[in-house]
Amino acid sequence: MDQSTIAIIITIVVMILYATELFPLAVTSMMAMTAMVLTGIIDWTQAFSGFSSSIVMMLIGVCIIGESFFTTGLAESMGNCLKKFSCLKEKYFSTILYTVACGMSAFLNASAVMAILMPVVDTLVYATKGKISRKHNYLPMGIGSIFGANLSIIGSTSMYMAHVLLKESDGAGMSFFEPALSGVAACVVGFIICITFGYKLQEKRFTFQEHLPDVMTMTEHEDQEALSEKQIMYKPWKKVFSALTMVACVIAFVAGCDIGGVAIVGAIAVVATRCISEKRAYRGVSWETVFITAASMGYANGVVESGAGEAIANFVIGISGPIGETPLGMCLLILVLSTILSNFMSNIGVVVLLVPICINLAATMGVAATPFVVACAIGTNLSVSTPVCVGPITVTTIAGYRFKDYFFVGGVYNLLATIVTGISLWLVYY
Repeated sequence: MDQSTIAIIITIVVMILYATELFPLAVTSMMAMTAMVLTGIIDWTQAFSGFSSSIVMMLIGVCIIGESFFTTGLAESMGNCLKKFSCLKEKYFSTILYTVACGMSAFLNASAVMAILMPVVDTLVYATKGKISRKHNYLPMGIGSIFGANLSIIGSTSMYMAHVLLKESDGAGMSFFEPALSGVAACVVGFIICITFGYKLQEKRFTFQEHLPDVMTMTEHEDQEALSEKQIMYKPWKKVFSALTMVACVIAFVAGCDIGGVAIVGAIAVVATRCISEKRAYRGVSWETVFITAASMGYANGVVESGAGEAIANFVIGISGPIGETPLGMCLLILVLSTILSNFMSNIGVVVLLVPICINLAATMGVAATPFVVACAIGTNLSVSTPVCVGPITVTTIAGYRFKDYFFVGGVYNLLATIVTGISLWLVYY
């Protein structure tokens, strides 16, 4: 049995385990990564590469910096300023958050947007005593950040990679806002979902217990410890330093610095200046999300390395029949294929896999490759039906979502966004 077949079998088993929740998401992710190693598809170095990835380092760093907001008293100050949002129905706050994330992702990497907004949401959860919740805001925020990544060539690494590969082929690539011509449709339909039935759907599906910020779930003993810690940490200059650290990180994100490196430097700064104790820093990190994210990346390496993604792509294109005989049909097929694959493997990996195929197909058909490449890149940023392999969505697992929550709520966004994007591609290019 060849490696691509083995990887496809592993993927099917893993998806069943995710769906049935027989094991926690983190355990299933680790099992998937380990299976890729034990079957000889990748080695342990490739499997563990996710643990040193920029996304994972960003997650750890941002959790520590965000926790310092609480230990220095900055969260209380921010909460007092942001309490005006508590008069909004959560449905409308969630819609505003989605819109802000969309807009920011046009100019910032989607993962950086999540790094900026997550501490703000946690501060509001704390300030409103849970009236504004994590579970009703983290997922719309994540979806907004990844849909917004389709508004420019710098919104996500996969989009920029598609631009680079196209430029190497035709010498021009995409203009800065070219993806927005087709990508804005998904942003609009996401907004419509948020403002209409999205919140009701979340209330129906998100039946799990709210995962609150650590400071809101302390035992009486831990609370006394925190009070003693607060007396040490609550100094005006520390509050200012914590705020300036976050501002400096945002500036570095905008400047294009590595988001993981920036977040870790920021975390080191707040610990070194005793804005947060080492013990509290460790406690503030969502280690379950760290393992889900890192292990999923290792598993995704196996899917790419085995050739499973390429095998699936070639199979689908090969059986496309009349659909694949026209440029429009092939463009739509690439869109659907890229969003399906990106739900189970790295969106960067999907771009690296499919864009060369897109360029070759365009040359064979005697048409421009740009629509095919744009369809591929946008499709990779619509994949919100699973928590696997799209960084801004994976980090939302901090809120406690289950696999089925992503499938039934994120899946609605994914499906409708794909449909309207297909229509948009037709209007723009054909």
